[in-house]
Amino acid sequence: MKISVIIPMYNESSIIADTAKTLSEYMQNTFEEYEVIFVDDGSKDNCAQIVRDLELPNIRVSGYG
Repeated sequence: MKISVIIPMYNESSIIADTAKTLSEYMQNTFEEYEVIFVDDGSKDNCAQIVRDLELPNIRVSGYG
């Protein structure tokens, strides 16, 4: 079974990299099949790009902004 986790974000640049790394590590160690989707709700602080730049496995960014 594939596990999906959806994380909404709005102007979270100060914490989003640590959040994404911690969640990615947990998911890798806990599940064989998973995805984490960060949804950007029009942030103005580049948090979506921060997550993209991490290039973590099974992590993607959706939304607008």
